[in-house]
Amino acid sequence: MPCISSHLDQMVKLPGSYSDVAEKICTVEQILSEFRLNKEELEEVMKRMQYEMIRGLRLETHEEASVKMLPTYVCSTPEGSEVGDFLALDLGGTNFRVMLVKVGEDEERGFKVETKNQMYSISEDAMTGTAEMLFDYIAECMSDFLDKHHIKHKKLPLGFTFSFPVRHEDLDKGILLNWTKGFKASGAEGNNVVGLLRDAIKRRGDFEMDVVAMVNDTVATMVSCYYEDRSCEVGMIVGTGCNACYMEEMRTVELVEGEEGRMCVNTEWGAFGDNGELEEFRLEYDRVVDEASINPGRQLYEKVISGKYMGELVRLVLMKLVNEDLLFNGEASEQLMTRGSFETCFVSQVESDSGDRKQIYNILSSLGVLPSELDCDIVRLVCESVSTRSAHMCGAGLAGVINLMREQRGQDTLKITVGVDGSVYKLHPYFRDRFHQVVRELTPHSDITFLQSDEGSGRGAALISAVASLCPYLCSPAQSNPAYFTSYQASKKASNKRQRGNQKSCSNVFSMFEQSQIQEFKEAFGCIDQDRDGVIKKQDLKETYAQLGKLNVTDEELEEMLNEGKGPINFTVFLTLFGEKLNGTDPEDTILSAFKPFDPNGTGFVNKDEFKRLLMNQADKFTAEEVEQAFALAPIDPIGNIDYKQLCYIITHGDEKEES
Repeated sequence: MPCISSHLDQMVKLPGSYSDVAEKICTVEQILSEFRLNKEELEEVMKRMQYEMIRGLRLETHEEASVKMLPTYVCSTPEGSEVGDFLALDLGGTNFRVMLVKVGEDEERGFKVETKNQMYSISEDAMTGTAEMLFDYIAECMSDFLDKHHIKHKKLPLGFTFSFPVRHEDLDKGILLNWTKGFKASGAEGNNVVGLLRDAIKRRGDFEMDVVAMVNDTVATMVSCYYEDRSCEVGMIVGTGCNACYMEEMRTVELVEGEEGRMCVNTEWGAFGDNGELEEFRLEYDRVVDEASINPGRQLYEKVISGKYMGELVRLVLMKLVNEDLLFNGEASEQLMTRGSFETCFVSQVESDSGDRKQIYNILSSLGVLPSELDCDIVRLVCESVSTRSAHMCGAGLAGVINLMREQRGQDTLKITVGVDGSVYKLHPYFRDRFHQVVRELTPHSDITFLQSDEGSGRGAALISAVASLCPYLCSPAQSNPAYFTSYQASKKASNKRQRGNQKSCSNVFSMFEQSQIQEFKEAFGCIDQDRDGVIKKQDLKETYAQLGKLNVTDEELEEMLNEGKGPINFTVFLTLFGEKLNGTDPEDTILSAFKPFDPNGTGFVNKDEFKRLLMNQADKFTAEEVEQAFALAPIDPIGNIDYKQLCYIITHGDEKEES
């Protein structure tokens, strides 16, 4: 934090005695010192953040936790083979964006992403009117975008970035918990946001859209950055609002079933402090901002950090200095006295001033103030004080996330990449460096890379919709390897998670193969996909067989091959078909036939002890431990006989008792 007294030697000769100026500067410095947080205070913020995060993850404390840790049903990340055209809708502030994303193949990187987008503004009437008004306007803008790009006739998969607190019930279903960032459209809270959007599209009737995924902007940013850096497991936004997400161990996410792998958790940390955790760190200016906001007493951490409130905090400090006769000769203009008149972009512009004070002078003049050079220097230091506290508080929160990740994974050191987006992070000249410094100081056992996202929230939503639309059969996360993405479709009976250990889950097909094998499959897929559209069709198969010299393959045979995929055969389905063949279970009648020699009378039972002896002394010779594992699911009657027919059913169909 710069010291005001260091500016004395830069000032020109001023009216009044040097001692008067020095006294004024010391008083200003004392007022601004409230914004400075030492390392011990930042560590305390970090620890409290971690504590609330843990409370948010746990079922019994989730409701009362200020940091809600909402499951997103996004498990791991994309693997890069998704190709096609996808739409994205990014809603998170007073502007929203519609985006066309083209995902294609690239020889060097394996993929390429091209985007076309358009920004639309949302009026205050739409933000604070009814949900129907808001979503009708969004649908109108989508229609306009589709017309301009001549794609209204196409029904494309849509990824919807919705940057507000949502309780997900599936990847394409989420209940709005509460509005933030000045939105207050009635009839939305407590309802399925995707349903509201679908209804608005249906009311228009001039285009169709398949909404396949709704994600938070932090999640979309993380996924987008993953395409640049495969170590990216944290997403963060510092703009109009402030929030973070990260890949959490499934065993700790008690709100959903499943123990294996990881799920992306949307922290919704903007509400940190709503239970009083930040009381001793909040200043009088923070309280005024909160009381005048649309949601008093809520999103207190966000109000200390985000761009929506930063400019107003600066204005309030300036007014205090004016009232103390320390600035502008004790006189403020009507504009400066107006709430919201000092915009957050002014903070960045003031701190970007080259040193000649011209930029600062112009900003203050536009607000009806004619400042002295000393006034300009003081205004700059007020901006630095407010923005530095913002960066440091934000850094303490992220340090809490990263340290918790390392602890949950049981790692001595953690190498991680954080994808970051948002106007404050990207446009403020010094926020990044101040923020990075604090994060690294508070995470001594982690190696952190920060990756700035370009169009992250929109592009990431489209990429998630790409995977979700191309891989609808994928279910719960079975692997802890974060290299691949699945959409988690398991039952959400959270109470069951506390009552039983491991949850049955579907395997991720990519985890069955080495990267070199996957690359070989990609090459094979490319040879069959003759027209390079990312999907194997009948004509592709026919041309492939022709190249091999086989010209007599019938349409019926080709259709039978395609039907194995139960839908379009893109690369992921192609790989799954091979995975099933390599990892499949024998048919039930084959397994039953293997038991018949041990049951010559056809009773349906075999003696457990005799069967154990055979397993341990013949063929592959099971160990005692392996036998016990094999018998774990076996239905055994009181006299020691195994019902092998029931056992065969369990092997081929799963244990229904486990599912109930």
